[in-house]
Amino acid sequence: MKQSPWQIIKSTGTSLIPKYSMMEVNKIVEECYSRLPYKWKSRPWGLTDHGRKVLQTETELDGYLAAYGEMHIVKRRVALQNFPCRNANDEIRSHNFEIFDWGCGQGIATLTLLEFLRERNLLGRLNGITLIEPSNMALERAKKWVAQNAGPGVKVKAVEKLIPADIEGHMDEVDCTSAVSINLFSNILDIRSISLQWLAHKTASLANVNYMICIGPKFSKNTRIQDFCGYFNPSSYFSCIDSYCYGYTQKTNHPYGCETRCFVHHRKEQLNDGYVEIASDTRQSDDYEYSVECLRGIVEDKALYFFNKVKSECAALFNVFVRPSIGVDTTDVLMTSASRGIVLVNICHDISILEDDFKYVENIKSYIFNTHLKTIKVDSIINKSVYGCVKTALYFPNASKKEVADKIEDIKKDTQSAGRGYEFLIKLFPSDNFSDVFEKTHAYGLRHDYIEELVGIIVGHWHPYTEGDTNFRLTDRQKSIVRSDNNRLRVKGVAGCGKTQTVANRAVEKHLQTGDKVLILTFNISLIQYVRMRINQVPADFSTSKFEIANYHQFFISMANRYSGRMFNLSDFDDPNYFASCAEKIKRYKTIIIDEVQDFKTEWLASIITYFLAPDGTVSVFGDGEQNIYGRQMEAETKMPSIPTFLGRWNEMSERLSMRIINTEIASLSHKFMRAFVDSNIPPINIQKELFFETYWLKYWNVSADTNASQLCQYIRWILQEYKLNTRDVVVMAESINILRDIEKLYMTTGKRCMTNFESAEEYGNLIHAQADPNHFQKDLTEIRRAAKTHFTTDADDMKLSTIHSFKGWESESVILILQPEMSGNVRPNGYYIQERDNTPALIYTALTRAKCNLFILNLGNTKYHSFFQTNIR
Repeated sequence: MKQSPWQIIKSTGTSLIPKYSMMEVNKIVEECYSRLPYKWKSRPWGLTDHGRKVLQTETELDGYLAAYGEMHIVKRRVALQNFPCRNANDEIRSHNFEIFDWGCGQGIATLTLLEFLRERNLLGRLNGITLIEPSNMALERAKKWVAQNAGPGVKVKAVEKLIPADIEGHMDEVDCTSAVSINLFSNILDIRSISLQWLAHKTASLANVNYMICIGPKFSKNTRIQDFCGYFNPSSYFSCIDSYCYGYTQKTNHPYGCETRCFVHHRKEQLNDGYVEIASDTRQSDDYEYSVECLRGIVEDKALYFFNKVKSECAALFNVFVRPSIGVDTTDVLMTSASRGIVLVNICHDISILEDDFKYVENIKSYIFNTHLKTIKVDSIINKSVYGCVKTALYFPNASKKEVADKIEDIKKDTQSAGRGYEFLIKLFPSDNFSDVFEKTHAYGLRHDYIEELVGIIVGHWHPYTEGDTNFRLTDRQKSIVRSDNNRLRVKGVAGCGKTQTVANRAVEKHLQTGDKVLILTFNISLIQYVRMRINQVPADFSTSKFEIANYHQFFISMANRYSGRMFNLSDFDDPNYFASCAEKIKRYKTIIIDEVQDFKTEWLASIITYFLAPDGTVSVFGDGEQNIYGRQMEAETKMPSIPTFLGRWNEMSERLSMRIINTEIASLSHKFMRAFVDSNIPPINIQKELFFETYWLKYWNVSADTNASQLCQYIRWILQEYKLNTRDVVVMAESINILRDIEKLYMTTGKRCMTNFESAEEYGNLIHAQADPNHFQKDLTEIRRAAKTHFTTDADDMKLSTIHSFKGWESESVILILQPEMSGNVRPNGYYIQERDNTPALIYTALTRAKCNLFILNLGNTKYHSFFQTNIR
């Protein structure tokens, strides 16, 4: 909403405008927030009557930006995400241009646009800026801030006027002398008194080429933004987003909607003067009045009643999230409180399927413990009360308390159901006062970081262009793959060619094109954080919550839990038609990307494409047949998996040095290893010798097979010191966890820390101490390892320890590879042997290709590969 009604204009006082460094629009908002009186900091929107009040003081102006500044900046960035400016022939790069900010308020939209253009070195052709705003106080601030940030030689004109209310209106002060105009309509088009037809005619005739950037909250299906666009009838939009909950504010976790319509109009194109406006919603609301009412028409009335009831009755006790995404999982309501814990609530419309609904919400709880939160699983094993920090609840809109109680008793009597857990289920009914129910709940053993981590998953954060690696450049081959319009894209590439970085860039590219969430699937669960890290390296504007990354099995289980309503067993993972019975209910993705596709079975790929891809959606797969360490069935000719609905040849990425392997000796060694042990017929690679100013290392030592963990730690510390390695850039790899866990325990005694994708020695010891039942021990150990893999990252200062399997797809500047001896009839004294089937050439090849710059191999008596490494490493 606009900060003051356009029908009433008042101006008072003298503007007290501080000076700011160029382009620090976020800092402007922070400064406004910091100047607020303490009583308004928690609810700054109250100073503005939710944006409807006539702002008459500096404090009220500060209150407006404190309340809405953050979300306004994000939504303007959202609208500009896919602004056509990357190619040399784009109009903005080849012609002079001017900016017009219609109803500019305090100038946040223009400041955000200037920041966007400066980051991309596009301000050189900016001729002028025109700010149109009827409020003198707001306009004075806008002019000062914009003039300071626009740069020398850019004329800033302030027009203190109302936008005309009918087609006969005039605003002769607004004109354009450049070839291109950029028109900003930020939270302005929803004001009923503005003539959209007049505004369309005025902006369409400003320049030969006119960019229209229309932005507002999302409250209804038919909006005045869409009506404004109706006069132009554009053939396409470079931003077209309709999201009732696009994101959350960082300070308050408050949801806000976003609608964008951005397009280019050429003066020679005719307007549609016969267009009939259809917007029926005349409410003037703001994002802090964001109500689940906006979901009307999307959810049924009883669900709407429930959402509103939760929001109104529980807001004082909890932070309330409606239909949040927790990774690929979702629940109807999630509530968090520092004293009452985490509560998951789902609606049970039909008590005949109460058992299924109960299992669903309980499964979400188990995912929080076993997958989403890193620390809570181990804590819950050691301290049983921690499990009670997460509670589950069902809301029954169509059943009485007695009917629900009777149904639960029937379930408990069922010989095939133990009925466990129902005594802890919170049961809610329409007649209940929810705040009274939840007042009685407590969370013993709750840690603040549980909530902080979970909310971080739901809320995400806005990733600005400058957080990416602006120095990184894709090769021409990678660019063609990233920007390909092929909706069935398959790419094969050798280790080190930059597949995962290409995956990340394509994911961002498709999100910018569609505005929708992107699903990225891996096989290796430890790759989830790696893909996320790579996405964060892309120089672009996006919300991190728009990328759902999961491994195949986690995704399958979550979707089966959400949609199928029936039990499944391990064989169902391989059933390509498992989701056939619930296909109509499944929410599909416009973009699916699969990394390390050689690890996937054909049946899995068929299921993903058939049931989770939108009819007009795009699916892209990336892989390397040379790393087929699981022995999947491959096509004889391509040595890649067969994928349903894909035709034509594989796109190849064969430049091994384009991104990962900088040390050419490592690239040569890995290729020789592949030819010697895996496939002697693979063609040679052309490795260009490059001049480097740094020294890189490739070393091999054949140490005693009886070497223990203490001696290995000494070797590792010596390598770190001798070759001046930073632990941030080092990973120690082996084929089995037990040797790595022993190293981690000893390394930690020196006061150093490790990042592992398995349980620590301390956690392993605590688990043994806590568990008497061997079956429970193995189950808990598996779940701890899954959580550790999910949260593993190389973006940490600690030294990393990983099995080779779990590091597949990752990379590190320096790798210390512990080559374990194969199993023999005699057990080694240190126990660090492996089974022959684990010691496969493809696995060792994978380990070799994880190193970018330095590779150090410690052979603990492996005879299979000793001769090769001794011969080929000098």
